[in-house]
Amino acid sequence: MRDKKSLRAKYKAVRDSIDADIRIKQDTAIFQKFFDMSEYKRAKTIFIYVSFGSEVETKRIIERIISDGKYAVVPKCDKKNHTMRIFKIDRLRQLKKGAYGIEEPCEDCVEVPKEQIDLAVVPGLCFDIKGNRLGYGGGYYDRFLADFKGLAVGLSYDECIIDIVPTDEYDCRLDLIISADGM
Repeated sequence: MRDKKSLRAKYKAVRDSIDADIRIKQDTAIFQKFFDMSEYKRAKTIFIYVSFGSEVETKRIIERIISDGKYAVVPKCDKKNHTMRIFKIDRLRQLKKGAYGIEEPCEDCVEVPKEQIDLAVVPGLCFDIKGNRLGYGGGYYDRFLADFKGLAVGLSYDECIIDIVPTDEYDCRLDLIISADGM
């Protein structure tokens, strides 16, 4: 089994190389599948990452969550403690560049306890069909998921679904992976 570091480099390159038209088409299919889920329809508070670089686009998803009258909550990284705090946003203008160059909620946003979250959408470089994900190596999302009680979902381009993601004792499995071709 290949090591995580080389897989991270490989699948970041794979994701970065996806043609813009294909990316838009897959983003649209993923968007539709996400909103068609019964779990989405039942959820009141949805935790979702703010997309960065070549990740599956989430800003349209965040806007739709808000327009559907649900709570959109996004992470703010605490680099010192390698943890995330979670804040409700009411509009995308409440995001500003934060840790790692990723947009985060601004200071006037309200913090939300993890226990209020019904559905969590987390990023990854690649995923397997068993729900394993390869993140960026900081452990932020695995720490978040370790005691998360709701449904955990990953969004992935088809090119980043692989047979087996190597895992260790700290890696948390997701409940569902949504890609353009699968769910």
